[in-house]
Amino acid sequence: MENLETYFANEYVSKDSDPHVIRLVTQSQCVLDVGCGDNLFKKQIRLGTFTGIDLYNKNADIMCDILDYKTNLKFDLIICFGSINFYDIKWIDDRMHKVFSLLKPGGTICMKVNPGEPFENGKKLAWFDRWTVPLAKHYAELYNMKIEHLREGSRKRIKWDYVTK
Repeated sequence: MENLETYFANEYVSKDSDPHVIRLVTQSQCVLDVGCGDNLFKKQIRLGTFTGIDLYNKNADIMCDILDYKTNLKFDLIICFGSINFYDIKWIDDRMHKVFSLLKPGGTICMKVNPGEPFENGKKLAWFDRWTVPLAKHYAELYNMKIEHLREGSRKRIKWDYVTK
């Protein structure tokens, strides 16, 4: 199993330019990209602020784990594309709680998770391999949200939005 820091700092290249997320970024005033990788979505911002955080990628605006991110801002869009899908349920719970705490009322969280599938190059990381639609729905219920735009991404990744009920 590949080390997360080594892989994301030295090998991984961001490629997912999801048109749905790009549209939301262009319409948003205050965006946070958790696990921004190469910070590709930042290029789409038209108004307001965009902050990309990533624990391992030097192209981030701030290099840190979401749990260590300090701000007084609340965001109308938070992108979590492939960043909250590692280790165990406690690791996931802690980060989901932090992300939901940073969302403005009426805001949207765009999620993409990997349910344990290797990358195209065969690399397998410390995936939390129990990400399923029922688990996504559990977090929606827990934080009084609903799921919209549920879809399958490449290589069995699951994508959806959390929006206010």
